[in-house]
Amino acid sequence: MWLGLFRYPGVVVCAVSDPSPEPPRPRDAGDAAGSGRGLALVGALSESWSWDRAPVRGKTVWATLSLPGDSA
Repeated sequence: MWLGLFRYPGVVVCAVSDPSPEPPRPRDAGDAAGSGRGLALVGALSESWSWDRAPVRGKTVWATLSLPGDSA
């Protein structure tokens, strides 16, 4: 796993890499489920998100989050 945070004027980009080759996919987590809400949270909190396969193995998912009170 790898986590990177990058600050640009008005936004922060959060990137997470993992070794799984499986594309990220939204799940329908039940009320009692202990997992399956990650992409729903990313989608709700971010301006945009996407992903790409890593050059060697795995994938990286990134999201752009607006900074409150910061002019872009």
